[in-house]
Amino acid sequence: QFLAHIKMFFKDHYLYLAATIMDGRVQGSEIYDEIDGLRIIIGHRTESNDDHNLVFKQMRVNFNASGTATAYEYLTTLSDSGKASFGVALTGATTVNVNTDIDEGYSIEMKIDLTGLGYTADLGDKLIFTGVMLADGDSFEDPLSNYGTRSWWFREHDGGPVTTWGVLDPNTPVGVEDENVTFIPSSIELYGNYANPFN
Repeated sequence: QFLAHIKMFFKDHYLYLAATIMDGRVQGSEIYDEIDGLRIIIGHRTESNDDHNLVFKQMRVNFNASGTATAYEYLTTLSDSGKASFGVALTGATTVNVNTDIDEGYSIEMKIDLTGLGYTADLGDKLIFTGVMLADGDSFEDPLSNYGTRSWWFREHDGGPVTTWGVLDPNTPVGVEDENVTFIPSSIELYGNYANPFN
């Protein structure tokens, strides 16, 4: 079982990410294909490659081999410079690296100062280019049964495949609630069915 709910919002020049991850077996590893964790990928606004494309920075949190939640990739740089922080909490009776129990999962929260990704304090044109990747690796007594999966929203890593973009506009509040819209017709009309009698 592996399922996640991820929410992001921003305030001033900070991006906040919260992820609730339901995982029946939480494990730590230094082997990339066996990690349990989350990565957010954001385009750096002032760095570009030789093709003049944005350079994407990967910021990952996963459990290391000793079971401790640890920052990896560019998140380490941002954290060390005071431009990011993160927290991880285990859900219910979840244990890390104990294969004899059934886990519930964990949650991850990040606070990222976007000025550490080339944004000005007023966010400039207010565009953000991002993606999220979830990793679920499981190990067993029989190493042939070990596996690692990754699921991503728009972008798995810095090289592709695509990215989504959004506008960080404080004047346009958005929510994640379901919209239940009901239309009540004011009249009834009968249209002809030529040339398809099944319309």
